[in-house]
Amino acid sequence: QRDNRDHRDHGEPRDHRAPQQERQPRPEPAPRPEPRERKPPAPPKVFNGPPDTEVESLVREVVQLMGIEATITSATGDGGAVSIKIESPDSAILIGRKGRALESLQYLVNRMMPKVEGEDGDRITIDIEGYLDRRQEALEELAHRLADRARESGRRQRTKPMGSQERRVIHMTLEGDDSIRTFSVGDAGDRH
Repeated sequence: QRDNRDHRDHGEPRDHRAPQQERQPRPEPAPRPEPRERKPPAPPKVFNGPPDTEVESLVREVVQLMGIEATITSATGDGGAVSIKIESPDSAILIGRKGRALESLQYLVNRMMPKVEGEDGDRITIDIEGYLDRRQEALEELAHRLADRARESGRRQRTKPMGSQERRVIHMTLEGDDSIRTFSVGDAGDRH
């Protein structure tokens, strides 16, 4: 008769762990896709027309009411577009955290000025100390990095929440890349 005693009676240590399975070698990672040729950025709008004194004086008044001293210049471009350039020792205040104050100022000025018939979107662009150019370059680089990461991993990539103009830069930067699809999700202040 056999009893259920410990195997030590027979000189064998008892192992309570489950039997180990033999480790399989990891599969080779898929080869990285060849980097796509990056589409050159769209040529910048040319603003070489006369200054728009009405828009310029409105921006000057808003900035003065904020208690900020600044030099403000303007130029007109195609289709009535207006570019406002602001230089100020207090430029950081006018730009704000992540450009939010600048975006708000531009929104406000565009809503205060009458729209040109048949126009969609904002016709007035405000730039402070070259911030928009620097931010656009950073966003284009981010778009390409995220696109490369999406191709390598085969997974969606997500940006932090962005304003409509910043999301538009991401969309426009990748618009000619057939292997990538961009879209915005989320609610008002949380769209990414």
